[in-house]
Amino acid sequence: MQSSKRTSAYLFCVLAMVGWGSNFVAAKIATQAVSGLTLLFFRYLIASLILLFVYRKRPRPKLTGQDKRNILLIGVFGYCGSIALQMVGVSLSASSMASIINTMTPVAIIIFAVPLLGERASVQQVIGILLTVAGSIVIVGSGGGESRPLGIALSFIGMVLWGLTSVWIRRSCGSVDGVFLTIYGTLVGLAADVPLMAADIAIHGVQWDRIDGGFWLAILWSGAVATAGANLWWNRGLESLPAATCSLFYALLPVVSTVLGILILHERPTLQFLLGGLVIVAGVVIAILGERRRAESAKTAETTEPSQLP
Repeated sequence: MQSSKRTSAYLFCVLAMVGWGSNFVAAKIATQAVSGLTLLFFRYLIASLILLFVYRKRPRPKLTGQDKRNILLIGVFGYCGSIALQMVGVSLSASSMASIINTMTPVAIIIFAVPLLGERASVQQVIGILLTVAGSIVIVGSGGGESRPLGIALSFIGMVLWGLTSVWIRRSCGSVDGVFLTIYGTLVGLAADVPLMAADIAIHGVQWDRIDGGFWLAILWSGAVATAGANLWWNRGLESLPAATCSLFYALLPVVSTVLGILILHERPTLQFLLGGLVIVAGVVIAILGERRRAESAKTAETTEPSQLP
C-alpha cells in the first residue's frame, strides 16, 4: 500500500473516532427529550438523507447475492442491533462499566479477523492493543456504580456484534465501494430500527416540552457527523487497513469524549485522564509502527524475490 494512502486511512480512522466521540455530548442533549432508540432512528434518517444527496451522482455498484447478504448483516446486526444493545445496556448499568466493556472492541475485532479474514496480529500490535485497553480502563475508572447483570450482558453482546460487524465491513470492501456500503448499511439499519423506535415511544413517550433549538442541533450533529461522517470514515479506513490495525483507534473514543466534555460541558481534566491518554497514544503509536514495518517488510520481500528462470 502506498504511504500516502496508508496515511489517509489512519486519518479516516481518527476522524471516525472524533465523530463517534462527539456523539456522547450530542446524545446527552438529545436524550433529554427522546429515548436512545428513538434517537437512533433520527440519526440514521438524517445520515441516510445526507449520504444519498451527497453521493446521488456517484455510479452505483452492481451487487451480488453475497454482497446483499453482507449488507443485510451489517445493517441489522451492526448498525441497528449492536448500537441498540449498547444503548439499552448503558441505561441498565453504570456508564463507567459500559465504557470499560466498550474498550474491549479491538480484542473482539482481532478475534473475528483471524478466522474470517486470515489476518495475523504482530507482537507490536498485541502490545499496542493491551496498552490501549489499559489506558482506556484508566480513563473510565474502575467501573463503579450500580450495574445490573442484564445491562452488563447487553453491553457485552453489543460490543461483540460491533467487532464482528467491522470484520464484515472489511470483507465486503473488496467487492462493494465503501461509500455505498455505508449508505446501504445505514438504510437497512434505519428500517430495522423502526419497530424498536415505535416500542420505545410507546414505553417512554416523548418529552415535548424539552424539544428546542438545542435538541435539533444535537440531532443534526448526531446524524450528520456522528453517523453519516463517522461511519463513512470508518469504512474508508477499513478499505485500506487491516481490521486489527483499525481497531486500535477505537481506544481514542474515551479520549475524544473526555476532551469534548472538558471543552463543551466544562468538566475538569483529571490526572487519571492525562495518564490514561498518554498510555493510549503510546499503544496506538507502537501498533502503527509495527503495522508499517510489517508492510514495508512485505513490500521489500516482493521486490527482492528472485525471478524464475524460463
